[in-house]
Amino acid sequence: MAQVLTYLPTYLLTYLLTDLLRYIVGKISSLVAQLDRQAAMVHDKLDMLKEYLQWRGTGKDLTLRIRRYYEFYYKRQAVYDEHGILGGLSPNLKRELVLSNCKQTLGRIPLFSRLSIDFLAEVFPKAKPQSFVRAETIFFRGAVANDLHFLLSGEVDMLSHIDGVRPARRVRTES
Repeated sequence: MAQVLTYLPTYLLTYLLTDLLRYIVGKISSLVAQLDRQAAMVHDKLDMLKEYLQWRGTGKDLTLRIRRYYEFYYKRQAVYDEHGILGGLSPNLKRELVLSNCKQTLGRIPLFSRLSIDFLAEVFPKAKPQSFVRAETIFFRGAVANDLHFLLSGEVDMLSHIDGVRPARRVRTES
């Protein structure tokens, strides 16, 4: 009995340290999982894209260009379903979140900074952020316009209609 009492503090300490270690490892695993959630979502979306392009029989060159586009796009854009998130909120919470988000995006554009809060709350969910790679054509002269673009960061060259190479005008943001 004396021998058991001698080892009891050691057993208790071992048990407590094991529990503490298990807790720490669990917390670290949880943090890593949260950090990796975005990467996992991107991976899933790229897998779905690959399956879709295979199903459609898309050629290798076009498939590669589309995959590169989406890899670039997902690195710069959130992969979260913003419309689904906003759609599930009460009108007041949705309005507050939209206005908070507007400060970082549309609210930086002078035209939108002067508009009513109600208008912004209606327009913002319809706006889609886009990123483009260097030298990517955004719009061709004479093409039907389906979108309205606002430049929040970076620069855009408007090429001469004469040779399509020399910038006729360069637009860049102040930031």
